[in-house]
Amino acid sequence: MAEILPDELWQSIKQEIPESKPSPKGGRPRASDEDCMRGILFVLKTGMQWNMLPSDAFGVSGVTCWRRMREWAKEGVFARIWHNHLQALALVYAVDWERALVDAHTVPAKIGCCKNERGCCKGCCRFAAEPDR
Repeated sequence: MAEILPDELWQSIKQEIPESKPSPKGGRPRASDEDCMRGILFVLKTGMQWNMLPSDAFGVSGVTCWRRMREWAKEGVFARIWHNHLQALALVYAVDWERALVDAHTVPAKIGCCKNERGCCKGCCRFAAEPDR
């Protein structure tokens, strides 16, 4: 199996991960961010259930990876990683903007039409009424 997180990719990603502070209560040391990212990427790539992640292969449990992913998503880590890598690709002209996909995750869909008794007030329905050209 090809390495899921090459060192070069990890070096660019780890800049976006915030430093963790040790718990004032003490306890077990925090799991490695790199191991967690490997586990997260593996689960997302394979579609495996979090609790089925082999902890002996990744050094962390699936639950730990899930918690770290939730924490990082809340802090905007994945959005920053995506934005930075998209900028890097654009700098070397590796993105063909003639063909792009936009979905409701990156651009929110409208909740509904703004029709009132006089019709559509903002013109958001005009494209639905026009025939294909």
